[in-house]
Amino acid sequence: MTSLPYSRQIAVQGAYNLRDIGGYVTAGGASTRWRSHLRADSLHALTPDDMELLAGQGLRLVIDLRGDQELSEQPNPFASHSAIRYVNVPVFAALAPIAMMRSRAGRFRMAQHYRDAIDQCGPAIARVIGLIAEEEAGSVLFHCTAGKDRTGVIAALLLLVAGVDRDTIIEDYSLTGILAPGLIDYLRGRAQTRGMDSETLEEMLASPPQTMATLLDHIDTRYRGVEPYLASIGIGADHLARLRQRLLAA
Repeated sequence: MTSLPYSRQIAVQGAYNLRDIGGYVTAGGASTRWRSHLRADSLHALTPDDMELLAGQGLRLVIDLRGDQELSEQPNPFASHSAIRYVNVPVFAALAPIAMMRSRAGRFRMAQHYRDAIDQCGPAIARVIGLIAEEEAGSVLFHCTAGKDRTGVIAALLLLVAGVDRDTIIEDYSLTGILAPGLIDYLRGRAQTRGMDSETLEEMLASPPQTMATLLDHIDTRYRGVEPYLASIGIGADHLARLRQRLLAA
């Protein structure tokens, strides 16, 4: 068996779900570039050594997808970093864990939240995609609180643009439950203290393949694919070309 040149999950002390979307084979036979695009949960507990590790691996831009309340509770340590650019682009507040904790029992469906994010958050998603496309060198890290929902939507769009197949995108989404059980336990405890009912809680915390499959179906049926979707929110051919250049290994 051939070993990977890098580990999928990046081990740090202050985050559970920090991982790379590199090394995925595309339809054209290429692969996504390692240590170029990273996805993560909240970074508020990163240690100085963690931050030095990421900087040493080429991190140049951090895109924080969280909203104001999340930022106030768990500030981002990169917001004041001297060498790594930090940008906050709130994407779909209803996918924030606290907002989801308030969802009414019996009515919460994560897949519907993902579809709503795609349909309702075009300007914010376009800004995130544009920032990534325009970053000329180094790696980009995008994250939210759990590193699963808002982060998962952005990761899926990037992998679709790169030409990664559907099954691999679904597998990448599902890795949160496999690689970050500590994160799930932490969020479960946090939700239980707020009195969330168990059915809604487990729906919120899970990352089953069908949830991502439903999102991919929605992009195909409503928008006829990722390129028409991105075009509908203002991402043109130039940005797509630059994004693919960043995403794909030489």
